[in-house]
Amino acid sequence: MKQILFVVATSLIAFGALARDLAPVVDYDNVAVVTGSGKPASAQAVGVAISNAVANGKRAWNVQRTAADKMRATYHVRQHTIAVDIGYSDKVYSIHYAASDNMKFSDADGKKTIHAFYNNWVDELKRGISAELSKL
Repeated sequence: MKQILFVVATSLIAFGALARDLAPVVDYDNVAVVTGSGKPASAQAVGVAISNAVANGKRAWNVQRTAADKMRATYHVRQHTIAVDIGYSDKVYSIHYAASDNMKFSDADGKKTIHAFYNNWVDELKRGISAELSKL
């Protein structure tokens, strides 16, 4: 009986530790383009600002243009990889989860979860984009 209780307790602890690292996937929809000058930006200038943030931020993201107003940014560290799709116009931009490797991603019943580091890295990217837009 003690062995069964030990196995059950160990399993619950291990599951709790695994679940603690998971968080809901955060997507950013229609984030307003705010320039430092207060003047409107062109869609092209927004695209350049996003490319600059991706390339010159604290983390080395790779970027690939997928359409005139869309790009995919990929970040790879050790054995982990995340990819986000970034769409933009002259007024707003959006960042959405696209793919990941070794990040414990799950989509169960419409609820997307992932390792909490994902949200930190994407939020850092969003802040970098805002910083680049403030230079316009």
